[in-house]
Amino acid sequence: MLFRSSFRKNPRRGQLQVFEAIDATKRTLNAKLPTGYGKTYTACCVYSLLKNEGRVNRFLAIFPTTAQLEQFLKDGANDLADAGVDGTDLRPVDVSFFGTKAILMHKKDQRQVFAITVQSLRERRGRDIVKEMMASGRWFGWPDECHHYGDGKSWADAIRALHIDFLLSTSATPYRKEGDGIFG
Repeated sequence: MLFRSSFRKNPRRGQLQVFEAIDATKRTLNAKLPTGYGKTYTACCVYSLLKNEGRVNRFLAIFPTTAQLEQFLKDGANDLADAGVDGTDLRPVDVSFFGTKAILMHKKDQRQVFAITVQSLRERRGRDIVKEMMASGRWFGWPDECHHYGDGKSWADAIRALHIDFLLSTSATPYRKEGDGIFG
């Protein structure tokens, strides 16, 4: 992939390898990066690159814990700005907290970045809100800690049910034989 983004922060070698692995013919990418390496920044950069290519224009971050969601809500706008993302307000929207207002923010192009826990996504309210948002736009999905989303698990089913135009799954956990990763 040709890098047409200007990052404010220089990516690390492993992050650059993730960017180089983006394929115009594929809609998914699974990246394993060490703990503390910058998975969030990597995801923001991938979104920036794909957005600049016209492949996506909305970002849904999916987390296994509320603490990770809250960290993204707090720091995500800075990571997105460092990744060179342009456009509407970069502050991530907590889908569960804002509910149907998140749909309006999306439809009115007031926000482009949304976040939810996988537990909320599994619940009818969260699932319905996200599905309604995904009825329009081109969506980049980022399930963090993807080793939690194994075959036959309800978390995996919640992700598979979404209309995502490009999916970047990330984890710091090494591959385990128990089949705990649905993303390859």
